[in-house]
Amino acid sequence: GNSSLSGSDTKTAAGSFAIAGNLSVSDVIFEGGVTLTTFNGTTTLSGNGTFNFGDVSVTSTLIDGGVSVNVSGSWTKSGTFTSTGTTIFKGGTAQTINASNFSNISFTGAGTKNIAGALTVTGNWSNSGTISTSQLITINGTGSQSIDNGTSSFASLTVNKSSGTATIANNDLTVTGDFTLSSGTLPRLSC
Repeated sequence: GNSSLSGSDTKTAAGSFAIAGNLSVSDVIFEGGVTLTTFNGTTTLSGNGTFNFGDVSVTSTLIDGGVSVNVSGSWTKSGTFTSTGTTIFKGGTAQTINASNFSNISFTGAGTKNIAGALTVTGNWSNSGTISTSQLITINGTGSQSIDNGTSSFASLTVNKSSGTATIANNDLTVTGDFTLSSGTLPRLSC
């Protein structure tokens, strides 16, 4: 069923749990801790609260509803993830991110982010941590996008934008494998 959390404090999960309905968090911090949250129904996230999860498994349909989702553990997706918000991987220890699609994605925290599957990003890519990957990253939004990979390298990068510009922000862009510019504009490119 649907769940709604409100108040002015932190609501902490006591253990692993599954969500099969909508989750609304208003004026409260939802703390999933280090536990596994499984989205096994059609779930839309909403509200002005804070969504903090440990490990996340999307086995059915998760719609982020434009909110920011903080993940401190691993990410697996065998279902559908519809993203218009920001997913922030902020673990202090190593995290594994399996194949998925994201709108805006951000990597922070001391733990290495191990990208274990191809990622597709329709919004901004921001990294202030350490990324380890041998996977393909595809940037394919229709509007303006920013790519900031910090000091980490892409193993394989494709920019395939039907419209708009992808901008390299702050640092040089390093790709150790294949780089493909299928369509779109990527200013400030040098090889």
